[in-house]
Amino acid sequence: ATSNGARPQIAAHLRDAALRRTVDDNLYAAKVEPRPRLVGTASLAARDAVAAVRPYDLAYWRGQDRLHAVVIGFSTLGHDCFEELVLAGIAGELDKPRITIVDRDPLGVRKRLDRDMPEIDMSADIGIAAFDPLTLTAEDGPLVAASAIAPITLLVVALDDAEAALSVMNSLARMQEGEGHAIASVLVLTEGQP
Repeated sequence: ATSNGARPQIAAHLRDAALRRTVDDNLYAAKVEPRPRLVGTASLAARDAVAAVRPYDLAYWRGQDRLHAVVIGFSTLGHDCFEELVLAGIAGELDKPRITIVDRDPLGVRKRLDRDMPEIDMSADIGIAAFDPLTLTAEDGPLVAASAIAPITLLVVALDDAEAALSVMNSLARMQEGEGHAIASVLVLTEGQP
């Protein structure tokens, strides 16, 4: 403690969410005091962005039975948005949330979820689809398929590449305005944002 009795605050930046959880669990088990606050810039950005759009409220006021978010890109930022969306979706009295993840490596996404969050299916219904910019918004693409399961509440674009994110955003706008599909709020985040 300091001379005025205040306890020092320690913050540590760890980019990897799984490592952050493991270190935090180990510090808790070892009863380390004061316990450092472990953060990642992606987790902070995801928490702030998801809190700002209030997905639970979006679903509630749209008259949806549950939150259905589609996360396009399972980058570090996409993964952290996914975690925040699950937490936002289980709050309140809506049904269990549905999170659809669209990524270039759907098998890798499944393996990562099984490894890092083996019990996630108890908190949310998870769908995983392959990301291909050419078929993302097609009639037989993953967004139309996702909206057939449940109305989409929020689309989160969390691609590592800002140019690819912009391209997806344009495709989504054309799909929503021109074809009337996947009508939902869109949140675009990239790793390089300040």
